Amino acid sequence: MVILVTGSSGFIGKNLVYELKKFGHEVLEFNRKNNLNKLRLYCENADFVFHCAGATPGNSTTEEMFDTNVGLTKQLIEFLIDANNTCPILFTSSIQALHVTPTGSSAGEDKLRTYARTKKMAEDLILDYSKKYNVRTLIYQIPNVFGPGGIPGKNGVVTTFCHLISRNQEVNVFDENINIHLVYMDDLINEFVNGIDGVFNDCDGFCYVRLCSNVKLKTLVTLLKHFNESHVKQMKPELNDVCEENFYKTFLSYVPR
Repeated sequence: MVILVTGSSGFIGKNLVYELKKFGHEVLEFNRKNNLNKLRLYCENADFVFHCAGATPGNSTTEEMFDTNVGLTKQLIEFLIDANNTCPILFTSSIQALHVTPTGSSAGEDKLRTYARTKKMAEDLILDYSKKYNVRTLIYQIPNVFGPGGIPGKNGVVTTFCHLISRNQEVNVFDENINIHLVYMDDLINEFVNGIDGVFNDCDGFCYVRLCSNVKLKTLVTLLKHFNESHVKQMKPELNDVCEENFYKTFLSYVPR
């Protein structure tokens, strides 16, 4: 199968590309280094589209979030329409799209609000396209993703905390009682690959991945510090469940070599 992956060099995209190639699929990779002419060509040939490209509030301006999250989605749809290609689309949205608020009280909150708004706008574009052209669409409102290969400060709180704690650097937590929703990268990618064959978890028209954990920031920091102490002592810590095993594998991947 010929599969188009937008955002192929991103945290989710690069893991997805690797897994798709393992299954023998021909992967058309589109990322920031490519121009729109390449995307147009890819839309003519794709049998399935994973739309993973996205600009996040951590490293993007408001304009970049509108250009990427909304503008690129619109362009992708237009290219598929021009090519008369009604192949399925899987879109990586965010749980932030569920929380579009009127305004924020700080610059950081305003950027998060813009991110949520642009993801919701992209969802609406894809849903409208799906209804008008009878296209199968899978929209995943994804929580915080963690796993090896992320960029600290960009790809989630777990990535950043693992990087800092493994280097004995201070972790600043403004509200240690905040709960964060987490999904392990391998679980996410497995869900996506299953979606090619029409196997997915559906709820009210949106798709979801079984959450690895809902964890308080305080608990996460304590666990990662325990992992670091064990690593220094060259001991493997006791791991109580699959989630802790995934946290431990992730932590080890960020330990300085």
